[in-house]
Amino acid sequence: MLRASAALEAHEPETARPLIESALQIMPEDKQARAFLEDLQVRERAQRSYQGAGESLASARRNAQALRAETETPPDPQGLIAKL
Repeated sequence: MLRASAALEAHEPETARPLIESALQIMPEDKQARAFLEDLQVRERAQRSYQGAGESLASARRNAQALRAETETPPDPQGLIAKL
């Protein structure tokens, strides 16, 4: 579990997951291993959300550029195009 903990702290979920899963196969009721697995799952969800947000931002920037190219004064009631 020390290696799994170190991998989690180093933000290396691909290293931590097999270590945690191995520990849970040996000791399915181990509370520390279960806590590490929950932490890992939260981190993985956060990483996916972060990646999705980055992709959405890149798409929004491309769309804003396209709008600026199409018209001199694109509709921007929320002021988003100026920020992108």
